[in-house]
Amino acid sequence: PTTTPEPTPTETQTPAPTPTEPAPTATLSSVCIVGENGGWRYEWTVTVSRDDTYVVRFLDLNGNQVAGGEVALQGNTPTPFAFDGDATSLSRVEVLFGATLLAFDNGPFTSCALPPAVGSLTVTKVVVWNAVAVKPVTFTICIQGPAFPHGNEAGACATFDENGGSHTWSNLTPGSYTVTEIGVDTDRWTVAGSGGSVAVVANAEATHTITNTAIDVSGEGEVPTALAPEDEPSINVTQRVFLPTVLR
Repeated sequence: PTTTPEPTPTETQTPAPTPTEPAPTATLSSVCIVGENGGWRYEWTVTVSRDDTYVVRFLDLNGNQVAGGEVALQGNTPTPFAFDGDATSLSRVEVLFGATLLAFDNGPFTSCALPPAVGSLTVTKVVVWNAVAVKPVTFTICIQGPAFPHGNEAGACATFDENGGSHTWSNLTPGSYTVTEIGVDTDRWTVAGSGGSVAVVANAEATHTITNTAIDVSGEGEVPTALAPEDEPSINVTQRVFLPTVLR
């Protein structure tokens, strides 16, 4: 009889698994930059782990994408980018690989602009009564300049009483200011310093003095009345003086 040989088993080789490339990673940071002209802007810097194409998204305060798109980035190389608009309107900036979120930077992205440089002006009111009796009186002084263009805006004027004193205007835009006393009765007061110009500079205090000197209109060192001559009280003479008669 013929013997049929047993079939030789066939060896099946399983191919080695293809290594899976790890997903890229990214870091994202931001900084607010002030320019020489006082303007400001935000700049973001992204660093990814490998060369590839990524997606940058800018989201508004409602979470909607308002700008962004694909960008080719080089691995392990910090790459800056900016937003062409008002950064304060953004709530978040994201970096994605495909649909995978790799890094994000949450707002708010507030202004880093330097506050405007301001100065101050202190005005001293000096009241000299001399022989005139002191009585209640109000003096009004106003300043006119860059912060108060008309000189009668709210805060432009200050009042002083019969004792004088000082008042300081703060946070003034630098420039030239005119200091004027208004409503003064020049028949009763001589005024020195009103209408003077004062230069206010940034981060400094300017000073000015206005002096009022009372005029003794009675000639006796008393407070003159404000009555018209016809309204002045009359004085009744109750005694008579008899002079001797000389015959020639």
